[in-house]
Amino acid sequence: MTSKLAFRYNYTFKFNEKSDVYSLGIVLLELITGKPAIIKGTDDVNIHIVEWVNKRVERGDIHEIMDPKLKGKFNINSAWKFLEAAMTCTMAMASQRMSAMELLVELKQCLAIELSEEIASRAADFPQDGGLEIDTAPSPR
Repeated sequence: MTSKLAFRYNYTFKFNEKSDVYSLGIVLLELITGKPAIIKGTDDVNIHIVEWVNKRVERGDIHEIMDPKLKGKFNINSAWKFLEAAMTCTMAMASQRMSAMELLVELKQCLAIELSEEIASRAADFPQDGGLEIDTAPSPR
């Protein structure tokens, strides 16, 4: 059984929405951290990604959690929101996990934060004085 499957399946051998949400939460953690679901630790001691993330969340440093390949280029608010959604998906008790629809809403909000920051940074590249000159005269034929 892979680590992406919900704990509940191990006991009931049945999948449901909450087990799917758990599995998706693991995939989201893999995406945000750049790490596999089972992380090889020191002395060949493996650690589950949820445990690895929890330890770092306690320290409050999102940069330690984020995939180093991002090189710090991410919106901190969006990253925390994404991480919070992923962690809620991986709660041990299925009743504490969000629904798939709630997760979709959260992920769309993360995307909206990222897109609004990108639009704002692109707008900053343009002159503030309206320095665009447009020649409205007809061109000769």
